[in-house]
Amino acid sequence: MAMVEFQTLQYFQAAYEVGSFSAAARMLDVSQPSVSIAIAKLEARIGQKVFERKRNGLVPTALGHQIYDQSRPLLEQMQRVEKVMSGAVVEIARIHCFPDVLIETITSRLHQLRRSNLALTIQFSDDPDRSDLVFCSQDCVPQGFGFMALWTERYGLGVHSGHALARLDAVNLEDLSGAPLISRAYCPAADRFFQKAAGKVDVVAEALHDAQLIGLLKAGLGVALLPQTHVKGQIDLAFVPLKGVEDTQRTVCVAFRKTAFAQGLASQFDRS
Repeated sequence: MAMVEFQTLQYFQAAYEVGSFSAAARMLDVSQPSVSIAIAKLEARIGQKVFERKRNGLVPTALGHQIYDQSRPLLEQMQRVEKVMSGAVVEIARIHCFPDVLIETITSRLHQLRRSNLALTIQFSDDPDRSDLVFCSQDCVPQGFGFMALWTERYGLGVHSGHALARLDAVNLEDLSGAPLISRAYCPAADRFFQKAAGKVDVVAEALHDAQLIGLLKAGLGVALLPQTHVKGQIDLAFVPLKGVEDTQRTVCVAFRKTAFAQGLASQFDRS
C-alpha cells in the first residue's frame, strides 16, 4: 500500500485541530474543497471514517484520534526540517489572552498564525503590556496598542441544558427572580446587569475566571451572565438571550504592540 501523502496528513491535522473543513482551509490558505476531498480520499483509502460530520463540526472517530496522535510528531519534525533547510530564524510571539476570552475561541487563529510562520514560537505571557498580541474585549485594549476587531457577540444567560430557563426564547429580570446566580466580573455590560438585578437574584458563587464559571454551570450550581461564545460547543449548556437590558454585547479583538513585528502578526488574522 502506498504511503499517505504528507499534504493529506497536513489537511487531516488541521481539520482535526480546528473542527471543520472550512476553518482548516482558511488556516492552510487553500480552498475548502481541497481539504474535504483530501479527507474523503483518505477515508476511502483506509476504508474507515476519521471524522463524524455533525451539525456543529467534525468529531474525530477512534481511528481519527489514533492517526492524529501517531502523525503529529512526524508533521512537527518535518516542519523543523523545513526550517533548517530554509535557514529560518526562530522568532518568539508573546501572547496574552484575557481571562474572559476562552482559549478555545482563538485556537484556529493561533494555528493560522503558526502555519503562516513556521519559524515562530508562541509564548504565552501573564502581562498584557509586555506582549506582542493581546486577545481581549475592545474595552480592555492596553494603552498604546492598536487593535483589530475579530467578532462581536451578545451577553446572555448561561444555564445547564436541563434547567427550566433553558426552554425559554429569552429571559428578563423578572424571570430570574430568586434564581441562584454565579457572578463573574465583566465590564461594562455585567455592571449594568447586576445593578438592575440587585435584590432579584441570589449570588451563590463568584467565579475567578471563565473556565471555572463554565464548570460551575455544568455542575448545575446556578445560572450566569456570559458571552455567547462561552456556550458554543458545550452540549450540556444553553444560552438564553436577555431582553430589557440594553447594550449587552462586546467586541473581541486582537490588540497589538505598535511594532512592525506585532502588526505583521495581527494582519494575518481573518475576521470570520
